Amino acid sequence: MDYLSKIFIALLLISTTSCYHPKLVQREMHIQRVVENKELFIGKPLNNLLKEIKPSIKRVTASPSNNVQSSVGYFIFNFINENQKEISRAKNQIPVTMVVYVRENFDWDYQKRKKGKETIWCSADIKKYGKLTVIALRAYGEVNATN
Repeated sequence: MDYLSKIFIALLLISTTSCYHPKLVQREMHIQRVVENKELFIGKPLNNLLKEIKPSIKRVTASPSNNVQSSVGYFIFNFINENQKEISRAKNQIPVTMVVYVRENFDWDYQKRKKGKETIWCSADIKKYGKLTVIALRAYGEVNATN
């Protein structure tokens, strides 16, 4: 019996450690890894990409594909809040930013979003837009833009 319990514990330990998968992006300075590994995300739901990003998305700007300027919809994700954005602007720096282009048309109206939180990415957004298909990715910005 003691032998079986040791085997069970060993199997349990192996299965839990082998199932652990660290996120591709641990810190915003690693956001370029998403672009370097874009084949993991192109043609897949936006949710797959968002699960690989540990830093929280603080701000989002969206442009649906149904507008006049673009035939492809996209999201611009920032990892800083509004105050940090203003500090970056004052220093003429561009904070780390990720642009995700999606295939499907989607509805995004700043007027319909919660007052004062029009550019805040929330869990309701993940549910609403998470199934959109990623078709392209881009990342840019300076890591120390907010320091």
